[in-house]
Amino acid sequence: PKEVHLIIIDNGRSRILADPDFREMLCCIRCGACLNVCPVYGKIGGHSYGYAYSGPVGAVVNPLLEGINQASDLCLGESLCGACMDACPVNIDIPRMLLLLRAKLGEGDKIWNVKVLSRVEKASFTAWSYLIQSRPLYDFFLKTAYIGQKFLPGKNKMISRLPFTAKGWTQSRDLKQFSDQSFIQRFKKDTAKK
Repeated sequence: PKEVHLIIIDNGRSRILADPDFREMLCCIRCGACLNVCPVYGKIGGHSYGYAYSGPVGAVVNPLLEGINQASDLCLGESLCGACMDACPVNIDIPRMLLLLRAKLGEGDKIWNVKVLSRVEKASFTAWSYLIQSRPLYDFFLKTAYIGQKFLPGKNKMISRLPFTAKGWTQSRDLKQFSDQSFIQRFKKDTAKK
């Protein structure tokens, strides 16, 4: 041939390679081991991720390729249980990277062009943080949510639509109703029977 044309498609991977915090993600061999153990992926499936990469890998790669703000729900939606790292044959520390992405959303980042979360989202996360650190406050919230859910649309013990900023939770799936007891209350009751 007289001419050879070589087209290299980068799709933002050189940007990931340049960042020592996320470089490790490019070592992924796409084996799917993390998908098999991820409780979030197991519950919601791959289609709800909305991108080519799903599961724990997708929760890191998609925000880096598409924009952290645009795909923020992916890195915020993972449980950080660490099962993905335990199962990974390449030993990629996905929970660490998810925490870094969350920190970028909280503080902003000029290099990755990340805008800080809105005041409403930041206040919601701060309130949630205080709520889950106080057992009495958390129990009060559960009781209030249990009573309040009766006013939400749904059937068969499922909530089909949430109001305001929480509506994204029910866009593609129904949500189970809150229980009238916390896990600890049910656990104590079940162990007392035995």
